[in-house]
Amino acid sequence: MNPNPEDHLENAESAASAFGHEAKETVKSAAENLKQKGQEVAGNLREKLSAAGESVRSTVSDLRDKVADKMHDLGEGASHLYEQARARVRTVGDDSVEFVRENPLSTVLTTFAVGVVLGYALHRSHVR
Repeated sequence: MNPNPEDHLENAESAASAFGHEAKETVKSAAENLKQKGQEVAGNLREKLSAAGESVRSTVSDLRDKVADKMHDLGEGASHLYEQARARVRTVGDDSVEFVRENPLSTVLTTFAVGVVLGYALHRSHVR
């Protein structure tokens, strides 16, 4: 009994069709699994990025508060130093005026002597 070649062809076509259908279902299932895994990874990534964003916002906010506090402290310190310097200048000025009032002759003579020395020094530098 010789099998009919057409039977072999039909069997081969049937097997190829079944294999194609099975391969199509396997690829479809793999694509669905891949899509699901991709969505899970994307969801996890979104959650991690959101948490990281919150952490960065919190850190920046804390840093901004600390910088503002330091700037306030520096401003108060600078204001205090300015007031101290201003008081010292005022005291030196008052002391100078008081000295001139108490010693007018020595002040005039000292000023005259300094003027003579400066005039002589400047004259000598122009003569050369």
